Amino acid sequence: MSHALIISKASRVRCFKIKDRVIKAIYKIINRPLQSHFLLCKKFIQSSKPTFYNLTNKFMSWLYLLGWVALFTAIYFLTRKSWRKEGIFLLLPTKKGTNFIKQFGQKHSKFFKWFGNVSIVVGIVCSVIMVYLLILNLQIYFSHPEIAGPAVKILLPIEVDSPYVLSISWHIFLICIVLLLIFHELAHAFVATAQKIKVRELGLAFIGIGPVPIGPIGAFTAPDEKQVAKTTILNRMRIFAAGPGANILIIGMLTFVFITLFAAISSISPQGVLISNVTYCENIEQLESEQPHNTICNPSLDGLNVSQNVVIYKLRCNEQEYQISDYASLYNSTSKFKPGQNATLLTSAGEYNFSFIKNPTTNKTSIGIMFSLFSDKNTLVMNVVNFFNLHLNLPLLKYGYYAPTFENNVFFLLCWLFVINLFVGLFNLLPLKPLDGGYICEDLLNLLVKNTKAIHYLKFSIYFLVFALLLANIFNQQFFAFVLFIQSVFPF
Repeated sequence: MSHALIISKASRVRCFKIKDRVIKAIYKIINRPLQSHFLLCKKFIQSSKPTFYNLTNKFMSWLYLLGWVALFTAIYFLTRKSWRKEGIFLLLPTKKGTNFIKQFGQKHSKFFKWFGNVSIVVGIVCSVIMVYLLILNLQIYFSHPEIAGPAVKILLPIEVDSPYVLSISWHIFLICIVLLLIFHELAHAFVATAQKIKVRELGLAFIGIGPVPIGPIGAFTAPDEKQVAKTTILNRMRIFAAGPGANILIIGMLTFVFITLFAAISSISPQGVLISNVTYCENIEQLESEQPHNTICNPSLDGLNVSQNVVIYKLRCNEQEYQISDYASLYNSTSKFKPGQNATLLTSAGEYNFSFIKNPTTNKTSIGIMFSLFSDKNTLVMNVVNFFNLHLNLPLLKYGYYAPTFENNVFFLLCWLFVINLFVGLFNLLPLKPLDGGYICEDLLNLLVKNTKAIHYLKFSIYFLVFALLLANIFNQQFFAFVLFIQSVFPF
C-alpha cells in the first residue's frame, strides 16, 4: 500500500515537472518576436524533403477533386429534372442564350461564313500535320526509344505519377477549360445560325457514374440535325471546322500578346540579379536534395533576413566595387576571390556582409547563389517559354532583367491557355469520329469522291489508321514489344 503511494507521489512530482517545462516553453515561444517564428517555420518547411511537398500536393489535389464531385452531385440532385443521361454522360441542356446567338450570328453572317471558310483550310492542313506528327513520334520511338514518350497524355487537375497523365493546378485548369469551351462551342453555334440553321439548345457535358457527375468534360451545341443533314457539304464543313478554328484563333491572339508584351522587355538592359527564392542550407552539398528551381543560400548570410525579390546590383571586396548587371557578371566577379574572404553585397534592400565559400562540386569560389529560369517548377510551361525564346527571339526569362516584372500567375495562366488550346484544337482536328476532324474528313470525301462504296472503305481505313496511331502513341512501349514479337514470329 505504501509502495503504491510512493509511486503515486513520484509520478505526480514528475507530472508537475513536465507541466512546468511545457508552460515555460510556451511562455518563451509567446515572448519571441513574431518574425523569428516565421523564420523557424520557413526553415522547417524548406529543410523538409521534396517528398513532403509531393505528398501534400497529391493530398490537396485529391481533396479538391472530392470537393468538386460533391458539389456537382449536389447540383445534380437539386436540378435533376433538367438533366439528361446519354450512356455514361450526363448532359445539362438549356435554351437560354439561343435567341441571342441566332440574332448575332445572322447579323454578322458574312464574317462567320468567311471565318468558316478559313477554318476549313486551316483544319485540313492541321489534320494532316497531326497524323504526320503521330507517325513521326512512332518513328522516333523505334529509332531512339530512350528519348521518346507518350505523344498523347490525359490532362488532369490532380497529382498522378504516370507518364500518361499531365497534371495541372485546379484554378488554372478550370479557367482554361471554361474559356476554351466558351469560344469553341460559340463558334459552332454562330456559324450554324449564320447559315440559317437553328440551334436548339446549349449545355454542359459531364462524365458520371450512375447519377453522380464526376466532373465536366466538355460543352455542346445542338443544331437541328435535320437541317444540318439537308444543308450543303460546304455549310456542314464550316460548322464542324469553326470550333477548332476558334481554338487556333486564340493561339494566334496569345502569340501576338507574347510578342508585343515581351518584346518590350527585350529592350530593357540588365541592371541586376533578382533573388527569386531563398533556401537555408548547412552547406552547398545539399544542392542535390533541393528542387531544381530553388536557390542555395550561403549559410554565412543566415540571420541577415535575405528575402525574395531583392535585386543585387553591386559587389564590394578589398575596397573595390564590381557592377552586377546579370548572373554572368556575378559569376565572373566571385571567381576572382578565394573562399573565406569577406565581402559586401549591395542590394535594393540594403548591404549584406558575408564570406565567400567553396563549391565542393566545381572547387571554385561561390557566393551560394545559383541560376534559375523560373521559380515555378512547371516543365511544360518552361518548354513553351523556351520555344518563344528560341524561335521568336523573345527574352521571356524574367530573372535576367531588373524591371517591372510580369506577374507569374498571369504569365503561367496565359502559357497554359496557349498550351491547352493548342492541344485541344489540334487533337480535335484528327480525322476520327466523333471529333470535329472526323466529320470534316467525311464531308471532304463526299465532296471529292462520288462512289459511295469507295467513300465507305476510305472512311473506315482512315478512321482505323488514326485510331491505331493514337493507341500506338499512347502505349508506345507495349506497341514496340508487340512489333518485336511479330517480327520474331514472322521475320521480314
